[in-house]
Amino acid sequence: MGFFRKYRKKIHVILAILLALGLVGGSVAGLAHFLTAPRQDESGITEQELFDYWEEREQELLDSLAEKPTDLEINLNLAKLYYEKGNYFLYNEEHQPEAKEMLLKAQQYFDKSLEIEPDLPQARFHKALISLSLGEVEQAGQELEKLTIDYPEENLFRFYYGWYLFSVKSDYEKAIGEWETLLANKPEDPRLEEETRYWLEKAQELLDSED
Repeated sequence: MGFFRKYRKKIHVILAILLALGLVGGSVAGLAHFLTAPRQDESGITEQELFDYWEEREQELLDSLAEKPTDLEINLNLAKLYYEKGNYFLYNEEHQPEAKEMLLKAQQYFDKSLEIEPDLPQARFHKALISLSLGEVEQAGQELEKLTIDYPEENLFRFYYGWYLFSVKSDYEKAIGEWETLLANKPEDPRLEEETRYWLEKAQELLDSED
């Protein structure tokens, strides 16, 4: 737990990047700001407005799902909505008890999405992140590693596998290798590159301290 407290702000930034890149399903403009400012973001959206949006969007998706239960897009959007809520609750002490419930719901709809379209990388990736959040770290690590093998050019998968090696396994040498490969792929998003260089430097510092 100490590790997560120490790097809490940086973890928030990582989640913000995921939202910005569309891989977490950032359907609310400015939602990333809530990760560091739980009550109100820079655009003036309040927590209550965010909750109201979630409630309205959830009902819309559930109504659509009742009509089209095997629609991939609806199942995926519902999964992402619960994932957004789960991550928000996870990093907001007032709502932490609700985080697991939301993440398990997200997992359920990602599973449904994979039934409709097996091996969907987006769903596999989210499920691995949910496993990390729920403490199922070995399962998460195995899936993240598989994703880097199946999709070697997908930098975000490699970033998170490196972060798993760094934060969970304390395998700084392998983490450095993954992040160096990521940088060699020349990520298009400058924020992802910045975060990768940050963690690469931290891993190198820790590796050097072991000598």
